[in-house]
Amino acid sequence: MFWTGLALFMTAVMGGFIAYNGDLMGRKFGKRRVTLFNLRPKHTAILITSVTGTLISALTTGVLFLLVPPVRNIILEGEEALRQNPKLRVEIKDLQTKRTNLEAEIVVKGDKQKQTESNLTKTQSQYQEAHAALESEQKRLASTESERKRLVGENTGLLAKNRNLREDNERIAETNKALAKDNFRLANVKRDLEQKNLSLAAGIADKEKQNAELAKNNEVLSTQNEDLTRKNVLLGTKNLALLSQNDNLLKTNRKLLDDNYRLDDDNHELTARNASLKEEVKTIETQTKVNLADLYQKFNAMKSRQVAVKVGEDLSRRVVPANATPEEARKVMQELVHDANEAALLKGAASQGRDSTRAVKVVNKQILASTEGGVTYALQVSEEDRTNAMVNRLAGSSVPICVLAVAVENSVEGEPASIDFQPFNDRMIYTKGHVVASPRRMNATESASQIYTELVSFLKDLGQSAIERGMIPRIDPATGNPQVGSLEWPELVELADRIRSFNHFVKVTAVAAGDTNASDPLKLTFRIDPSL
Repeated sequence: MFWTGLALFMTAVMGGFIAYNGDLMGRKFGKRRVTLFNLRPKHTAILITSVTGTLISALTTGVLFLLVPPVRNIILEGEEALRQNPKLRVEIKDLQTKRTNLEAEIVVKGDKQKQTESNLTKTQSQYQEAHAALESEQKRLASTESERKRLVGENTGLLAKNRNLREDNERIAETNKALAKDNFRLANVKRDLEQKNLSLAAGIADKEKQNAELAKNNEVLSTQNEDLTRKNVLLGTKNLALLSQNDNLLKTNRKLLDDNYRLDDDNHELTARNASLKEEVKTIETQTKVNLADLYQKFNAMKSRQVAVKVGEDLSRRVVPANATPEEARKVMQELVHDANEAALLKGAASQGRDSTRAVKVVNKQILASTEGGVTYALQVSEEDRTNAMVNRLAGSSVPICVLAVAVENSVEGEPASIDFQPFNDRMIYTKGHVVASPRRMNATESASQIYTELVSFLKDLGQSAIERGMIPRIDPATGNPQVGSLEWPELVELADRIRSFNHFVKVTAVAAGDTNASDPLKLTFRIDPSL
């Protein structure tokens, strides 16, 4: 506003100065009678006055344009400012309205903030009361923690012993049931064959009696035929009838003889089958006695010798890639058995017998089959047959498959371990940096033993979550529990020290240290953040 007033004032002053000087110069040149451009002196004076006024006005405007920025802005942007002035007025009104609304919202939010601060004060008081109660409860739990650990240790040992004995009893009971079923089935087969033999023997005796009677009848008829032949002239018609009857009787006799020969053949065949079944019964009885003796020997060995390999233990695992050829799948199976053999040797197992050089053996299985006659028998499936079947299943699979060599029974030191194959799809479970389970909130001011207990519980929950997601666990030989990874004691102590370095509550988050498939061990990194 100052520069605008100054510009107007200077314009008015310069107007007066121009008028005075123009008139002065006009009169001066008019008195001298100066002529320019062949004009009359009067007109020349008017021209000089006009030009002088114009030059002075232009000079004044130029000086103001150069020295006064507001004047320069008015000259350059005055028309644009006049055009935008109505729009800016409307925008100013809108902004004033928004400002009024925002001030009202600020007042409302201030009231809400006061209410929130009041609620927060109440919550903090409640939290302090709950924290005091929690500290008293934690002190009480700490007093019973040592006793609980001792009882848990004793209970774990007793449960392990009880579980091993129960599994041994169940396995022996299942074996006895299977042998009893086989004996019962063979006894039924034997009884059916004996009944068939008795019925066939009775039929043969009846047929023999009929043949004897027919032979006697044939002799009688032959005698009658001779008599009738001598009396042929007199009894021609009667003789022809008797000859016809004789022919019929001969055909019947021949048919009975054929049936007798066929029954004899059936009797010989049934007698041979009966003898074969008796031999099979003797063989099964011998095997039953041997199996029972072997089981009794193993039971005594388990009581007197240390268990080297426990049932369910994962001795080795190998991954067959997707779309593998039969040769590649067979090579992986050979490497799997080799790794299992090395692991069993390290645990104390050994080969048994001159024909075996391995400390592991793939268990043989029996498949119940039946003959065309409906007789059921047990078909033995050897280790080679089972390996070939597994190779056929693995070759050409569209996804990678992890094959485990798992112990199917407890094996003591100095004996080979019995294993079986278990295939699982090997898919991606966690990517690098993926959060494995929900974060755990801990109090960093607690004692070291309480923090260790909390971490052990946290790790158990992590393992259970990973197993539910699809990780292939390993069976812990000591406890028999499934595991997907382990944290060594130095790492656990380091993690506990990191937690205790804080002086308040913290939030512990476990994330995957790298890309993890179902067959891989779960490797973790831990992130510790402050928590309220």
